Amino acid sequence: MTLDYDVNAEITALASFSQQALAWGANVHEAIALGKNPLTILAIDADFNAWSDNVRASNAIPVNTLDALKKLYFQAKGSAANKELFASSYNSFMNALLVIERDLITSAAGIDVPTGLRHRTVMLKDISREMERLTRQGEPFSIALIQISNFAGIKERHMDGSEQIYERQVADIIKQSIRSFDDAYYIGEGAFVVALKLSKSDGGIKSIERLKATLDKKDIEIKTLEGSLGFISLTCRVAEPIPGDDPEDIINNLKLDVDRSGDDETVFEYQEISPLQRFVQDQ
Repeated sequence: MTLDYDVNAEITALASFSQQALAWGANVHEAIALGKNPLTILAIDADFNAWSDNVRASNAIPVNTLDALKKLYFQAKGSAANKELFASSYNSFMNALLVIERDLITSAAGIDVPTGLRHRTVMLKDISREMERLTRQGEPFSIALIQISNFAGIKERHMDGSEQIYERQVADIIKQSIRSFDDAYYIGEGAFVVALKLSKSDGGIKSIERLKATLDKKDIEIKTLEGSLGFISLTCRVAEPIPGDDPEDIINNLKLDVDRSGDDETVFEYQEISPLQRFVQDQ
């Protein structure tokens, strides 16, 4: 799990690099205004590469976002000899940096920007609080894992990252379907977690079945350059934690069950099994 500290560290690193980028841009603009050769201004390749390599390793920013930013930076650098071109390309680069900074700050606040759901960085902390209520007060709750079926195949056919549109559409349906006091999280790769408060597993299953029925009515078609892959469907599992359960283990086991089930669209209750049984199933 990514800690809040890690996100804050990425925000600090980005702010530092942004200051370097601002100084570089100001120096190039000044050189152009004074009639000097702007190509003599030391570029920030090493700074950019060091920052992007670190952030790429932390997975704090999507790879395609970093690749697009790198392209904008080198476009700006390559146009430094032309006042108008540099102004346009440099502004595009800095605007992209500002968007990334905004997204990181929003992530630190617990919101996944593309989907509008809560971020995975706060999920385990939230669920742990519900576990404490369950232990102290006996208030039941259930956890649902929702996976876009065959998401890996969908992603493979959308190499430009456009598969995210389907994640946003499913996220919108989740937001419309859950109650105001329930929490929903995007955990990556077409997967979502919903914490259904004051609901036992049977109530959780009914809630997710209603969600799936809403999705079916939308008829969200998966379109590629090669043609249609059919319509978006969901594979789901619902668990009802008991005192002493580890939230991270519950999520991981739900994910394993969903992965094993293939594209079975029936909403099942997750049944805990022993480590030995799980080992045997994996063989």
